[in-house]
Amino acid sequence: MDNIWSTPPNEKLNIKTQVALGPMTWLRAGGQADIFAKPHNEEELQDLLRHLNPNAPLTVLGAGSNVLIRDKGLRGLTIKLGKSFRACQHTHNTITAGAACILPDISLHAAQAHLNGLAFYVGIPGTVGGAVRMNAGAHGQSTGDVLLSCKTIDRKGTIHHFTRKDLRFSNRFSSLPSDHIVLSATFQAQKDSLESCKQSLKDCLDYRDKTQPKNIATCGCVFKNPEGFFAWKLVKESRINIHEGRAQMSEKHTNFLMNAGGATASDLEELIEKIEKSVLANTGITLERELQILGER
Repeated sequence: MDNIWSTPPNEKLNIKTQVALGPMTWLRAGGQADIFAKPHNEEELQDLLRHLNPNAPLTVLGAGSNVLIRDKGLRGLTIKLGKSFRACQHTHNTITAGAACILPDISLHAAQAHLNGLAFYVGIPGTVGGAVRMNAGAHGQSTGDVLLSCKTIDRKGTIHHFTRKDLRFSNRFSSLPSDHIVLSATFQAQKDSLESCKQSLKDCLDYRDKTQPKNIATCGCVFKNPEGFFAWKLVKESRINIHEGRAQMSEKHTNFLMNAGGATASDLEELIEKIEKSVLANTGITLERELQILGER
């Protein structure tokens, strides 16, 4: 534990060792964090980062909805942002939310404030931090379309501010520096009637219920859509059995990875690799992962 710190951190930070990470992810699989901390506010996070060895591995875990942690777990320090990072507030036509705020909560908060334009978040079970980092989106909209600005912190504990113009966005990608942790973000919305806002939410939820699996441990889409193709269709037409064993792809949406009960991270990753090889052999298309796979093999 000592070798990841340049100087000892504050004892009040409640730093733990050998913490199981599988239960913190939607796939319910994976190993332990060597060292785990849950800073409750910006000051505690700064304290952690300023004492961290510059070369120590660092992972920030959000909702765990689009991540697979390998069975050997994570080295170095793993951080999960605490309560104060879940705040959400609105002005006349904007929503500002902490990095740990769950995306559906933003949609609901906006609707209650008679603000429309963020309903597409209602079916995405990730956090604001992850949404900015990977340009999360659905229903033809993405984070880059609605982001006004974001606040981040680097590994030295220095605060930074970015506007939309400072960043580049593409398919599940943002140019946010890789060593920055998102603290909060502000999104553009539009004033609308409560009835219209509720209808937008309902339309998004109805579509999700018709097309995506529910009530089972899944991680959402594993693969990005290659240009001109749908990843789910390429997976469905692959020549391997994707509905057998503990690691499966959903029959309802064949780009959704599921833990059908007791699958290890290795089981899940093995299925992903089999699909990639089969799609490449059959079509010549190399699938690019949307799912983040973390840790040592």
